[in-house]
Amino acid sequence: MPTSFDCPSCGAALEPPTTPATSVQCHYCGTTVPIPEELRVHPAAPPPPPENITINFGTPQNGQVTVNVPADEYAKLAQLEQAEATVLASRRVRRSARGCSGCGCFFGLLFFVAFAGFMIFIFGFSIKNSVMYRCAVQLAESNPQVVKLIGTPIKADTFAWISNYSSSGSSESGQFTTQLSGPKGSGTLSIDGSHNRNGTDLDVTFETSGETVQVHSGPAQCR
Repeated sequence: MPTSFDCPSCGAALEPPTTPATSVQCHYCGTTVPIPEELRVHPAAPPPPPENITINFGTPQNGQVTVNVPADEYAKLAQLEQAEATVLASRRVRRSARGCSGCGCFFGLLFFVAFAGFMIFIFGFSIKNSVMYRCAVQLAESNPQVVKLIGTPIKADTFAWISNYSSSGSSESGQFTTQLSGPKGSGTLSIDGSHNRNGTDLDVTFETSGETVQVHSGPAQCR
């Protein structure tokens, strides 16, 4: 079987290329020469498409759906693969949203807001109506050392922060702090005490700029 052919113009021997081609240029005279059919390299035929293609939607645990694609519709494989990817992405979005959507999350958020509001009410307003709070603030307002440190008039902060508090009927006891401010500065008033029908007992201190004032300790008489 011949492995070369001659240029019809100059007679030079030409080697056929190793890639698919129908002609070659002579290196001697520049003539374009058709390659004989028996020496041409033909591209390999593509493998025949399968009779059907199986695409699985989901996982073995959740079951699967098999799609059979006829051979003449093999080109639609990419579209089916894209459809599969879309379905899986949608499932992932639903799973991620399931944890924080619907009634469960809504009621959880509602409970959190209500609880936060309740705690703010207790810390910021309710304790200010107690006998211990009113009495402790009155004692601080009339204490000469406190007045000397922050001036007068003295104003109590909106909030009183409770670390321990209990109440039963007309009796109450607890520990809490609040901020006092005046023209010269501000500081923290700490209260530890109790109140019942027999009277009020308080241990009150005021601290500002590294100085601590013992405002009162023992039974208290307040307006």
